[in-house]
Amino acid sequence: MRLKYFYIIVFLIWLCIFIALLPAHKISAILEAIDFSDKNLTQREIVELNLKDYLKKLHYLDNYPRTDFGKMADIHLDKNGYERVRFSWCNGDKYPDDRCEFWKLDKRLNFDYLMDLGSKICKDGEPIQNAEEIVENDEVLKLRLFYPWEQEHLIDEGGNFIENFIYTGFGLGAPYPYGLFKVFEGFLFVNKDNFELPIYPETKNKKFDIIRPINDCYYSLLYSFVKSQIDNSISLNSFCGIHGCFALKKQLWKDEPIDCDREYTFSFIPVYSKIPKLTKDAIFKDHNYHHKPDIDILFNQYQNLKNQKNKINFNSQGEDNGTESK
Repeated sequence: MRLKYFYIIVFLIWLCIFIALLPAHKISAILEAIDFSDKNLTQREIVELNLKDYLKKLHYLDNYPRTDFGKMADIHLDKNGYERVRFSWCNGDKYPDDRCEFWKLDKRLNFDYLMDLGSKICKDGEPIQNAEEIVENDEVLKLRLFYPWEQEHLIDEGGNFIENFIYTGFGLGAPYPYGLFKVFEGFLFVNKDNFELPIYPETKNKKFDIIRPINDCYYSLLYSFVKSQIDNSISLNSFCGIHGCFALKKQLWKDEPIDCDREYTFSFIPVYSKIPKLTKDAIFKDHNYHHKPDIDILFNQYQNLKNQKNKINFNSQGEDNGTESK
């Protein structure tokens, strides 16, 4: 009898060792929250660990191995074998790849550069005859594969992105016109005001948010441009149409003026410390601040931080000249 228990104990020890040695993507598949209880971590380390964890899981949810079909069908709530469609579109866990991937951007590729590009290749809201040739010969416009979790650091001590990059997720391009598209550029900062967003259950226990600001005009131009580069069947017509609106300082869907210097979306990457696991929506969906008072507060923080050296230290947020939440 004792020998039987001995074998059971040995088996359990072996099983624990085996689970610990599973590949990284198997661990990510569980979408476990990472532990930030180590009090010795600096603010930058906490932000960067969260960011890398978020990006790795974002990538995994599109690029999973065939063996995870059942698991992904549950996570994505896919029906009728749709997890196989996602697997096929994203080429599974093939590495390196050219679909559902991160792409590094040239640091010079900003809103002004895209507006200048539009003035060269667009006329009356449509691409000129040799527009594709001009784009092809422009080194600044090249997209280069990028695996952010493999980098030693993604942000510097001040919270600035060392490299700017994007994620082109499942469905970007034909036959899926509204694919996942995320932009990581400029800098991150830690919100100094603890807004409550009860519509997202995973934020109820948050201590602070990592804020990802993005200029809406830049996002629209970049998205339309990248779509044309990811899928050759998509022309530059959309890019030129958007450029035409912004050149006239008009909104895209309304015949009303727009101030692109003021148009920002603030998305947050939640810091998970008290919930057992992350949901698919918590990673895929952009958690944006939608209420104008909150956006105004964050915009003032953003403006004050742009020229500050340290943007992620709690004690280095800078005063917002009376705009703090009461």
